[in-house]
Amino acid sequence: MEQENHDLADLSLLKQEINKLKERIHRIESRMENAAYPAVKTFSEINSFPQSQNTPGNEAAFTVSQEQGLESKLGEYGLAWMGNIVLLFGFVFLTRYLQNLGYNLFAAFVGYLSAALVFLLAGTTKNSFKYLSFLFNLSGYCLLFYFTLSLHFLTSSPLIPQKEVVLALVVLLIGIQVYLSVKKNSEVLTGLALVFMVITASIFGNANVQLTASVLTASIGMWLFQKNGWWKITIITLVLTYANVLFWYVSNPFSGGKWVVVSEPGLCIYFLGIIAFIYSLITLTRKKDDVPDDAVIATVVLNGLSFSTYLALIVISFYSTNYIAVFSVISLFCLAFSSCLKTKSVWKYSPSFYALYGFVTISVTIYGIYGLPFSFFLLSVQSLLVVSIALWYRSRFIVFMNSMMFLSLWIAYLWTFAPINSINISFSLVALLSARIISWQQARLELKNDLLRNFYLITGYFLVLYTLFHLVPQNYVTVSWTVTAIVYFVLSILIKNVKYRYLALGTIVAAAFYLFLFDLARVEMVFRIIAFLFLAFISIGLSIYYVKKLKKKSEVV
Repeated sequence: MEQENHDLADLSLLKQEINKLKERIHRIESRMENAAYPAVKTFSEINSFPQSQNTPGNEAAFTVSQEQGLESKLGEYGLAWMGNIVLLFGFVFLTRYLQNLGYNLFAAFVGYLSAALVFLLAGTTKNSFKYLSFLFNLSGYCLLFYFTLSLHFLTSSPLIPQKEVVLALVVLLIGIQVYLSVKKNSEVLTGLALVFMVITASIFGNANVQLTASVLTASIGMWLFQKNGWWKITIITLVLTYANVLFWYVSNPFSGGKWVVVSEPGLCIYFLGIIAFIYSLITLTRKKDDVPDDAVIATVVLNGLSFSTYLALIVISFYSTNYIAVFSVISLFCLAFSSCLKTKSVWKYSPSFYALYGFVTISVTIYGIYGLPFSFFLLSVQSLLVVSIALWYRSRFIVFMNSMMFLSLWIAYLWTFAPINSINISFSLVALLSARIISWQQARLELKNDLLRNFYLITGYFLVLYTLFHLVPQNYVTVSWTVTAIVYFVLSILIKNVKYRYLALGTIVAAAFYLFLFDLARVEMVFRIIAFLFLAFISIGLSIYYVKKLKKKSEVV
């Protein structure tokens, strides 16, 4: 028994020694980790240490650790970048110097040799210095691109006179870079290759080549998004692609031209449509864990804004008298594509975006066909159609944007034209009917409040007053408003909706104000008596109704 107790004591002592050894190894590993990858602790982490550790000596050690971490980062990353940039410019200046001396062939040889040397450095440092190796690869591709391009471009004495040959070589080089970069799963090097493609197209100076390169860049960007989820490249290529269209529009100044609008549109309108369509396909992709929703939204919005901007520039410059066909095709495509997205897309907002864009282009088409002011009549009717279609899409966004468009149209109409009765009536009826449709299908639109409906009701209230003011003779304005109040009141009873009683009360008040402020001064005595008696009769009648209604409520209670 005594021997057994002795063995247990030895075993306990051994466990204590092993635990101490583990703690020591853990401390050593932690120090080595902090030395290699120093991390700046947060304020809460610093204050979470025991009080005994918050000594001046420990604070000084922590500061030293921070400084060493910053120094390590500057040394490892900052100097690596600076060294590669200096190396790159050094080789470029060397070849330029040889070209200026007239040794074009030797300059090209030195250039490609220097690129090979940089790639060799990338290979030899791949295992020991991964970040430095990556930068060497980056510099090597830049040197290859520059030296191949300078075989004809970027020099006054080209080694290869045929620029088409050099273009083919550059395209081959970019293709190889894209293939290798995708194979290595390098998003940065792939993006760099696409930047090279846009630069080459801009320098080449041919409109069709430039726009074809834009389509190709957009296609590769979308393919990479579908394949690898590289959303950053998608956004970058979108910006580069539309920038290339802008360079074409201003006569491609990078190829020796001036900043002036091109004289002929060529096939740009078709290329622009193809580019917009390619980036629209992002709405048909399935959600990926590594792709944030904001990236897809940003792509859709940037695509729409860029397309609209360049479309406006091209239409104003070249199609100012025959743009109806262009906008008709766009509207048909957008509405058809939105219908497709409604059943195929996992991004719920995307059908609304394209449907709304289609309605906007329809508005432009209507304006182009009928002109002003009659377009206001058709556009107001279209507003009611948009609200109805929004029910099918279950889109609050479409209803909201349509309400803003409706208000803008009304203000534009009031600002630019004298009152036209048919247009006034159209706006009034559309506002009231839109409010009724929204109320009828409020559950389908998943509206949590009556904000949109109230907007149309309030707008309709003022529109009806305005319409009747211009529609009937001045002697009958008060009477017409009073009749309208009766109609509102009857509607409130039929559809059992209190909001129409509010409209009735508001209209009665407006009629009373108009009667005292205007009719007393200018209306003949006979019409004045009729207006007073009619308004008094209706007001008293409504008062009796409310008294009876309140009495019934009190009896029920």
